[in-house]
Amino acid sequence: MRYLLGYFVSIVFASSLFAQQIFVPLEHDFVLFDLDKMKIVYEFNYKKNPFGVRPAISSDGVYLYYTKRFMNNKSLYQRHIATGQEREILAPQPFHGFRLISDSRILLDNNITLTLDNVTSTALASHALQPLSILHPRNRLGYGEDEYFLPTHGGEILEGYLLIDRQQLLINYYFAGQQRAQGYYQWYLFDLSTARLMILPSLRGSASLSGGGASMNERPAIAYIKRR
Repeated sequence: MRYLLGYFVSIVFASSLFAQQIFVPLEHDFVLFDLDKMKIVYEFNYKKNPFGVRPAISSDGVYLYYTKRFMNNKSLYQRHIATGQEREILAPQPFHGFRLISDSRILLDNNITLTLDNVTSTALASHALQPLSILHPRNRLGYGEDEYFLPTHGGEILEGYLLIDRQQLLINYYFAGQQRAQGYYQWYLFDLSTARLMILPSLRGSASLSGGGASMNERPAIAYIKRR
């Protein structure tokens, strides 16, 4: 696989105009992790903020959407991340789940569309974060016709994503525990231009992903955020 030097330099220069972040579920919370500062810049704890279904974040990282459960009913909320201001989004009927269609439209149970009046309509930046196929052996990942071979360091690759804007791979490894030690998962970045694998030390958790008050079905999906 080849990358033109000029193309890579232009990508780096363009990315410097934006803050590029990833929205990652951990054991007890989910976080916004800044890929340039290499640190967590926002954290949302499951125990302190219980919700019913997977939260979602706008592509510019401004708003967080999630549900709260009251008796047998769920209510949908929007939170401004910077200010913490929260407002309820009224649904026309009871619902089970939701997903963002764009930054201004929400789909309830795949059949009801809500349009938000306080945000600008923007297409989600899901194209910037593409899931990779795990091939055999498990340190080989695929995207289209391209294949990537990664070191394992004694771990097993659970999932991987291609960060198209940065020409990097985001990889989640699982490391089995020794004797009484509990297994854990750890996120890494693999730079395609230098073939360097970089650990993201704060993005680590135990193998028990159901902890923290959220089951696997309630945990958010990983997402890519670009802020001006």
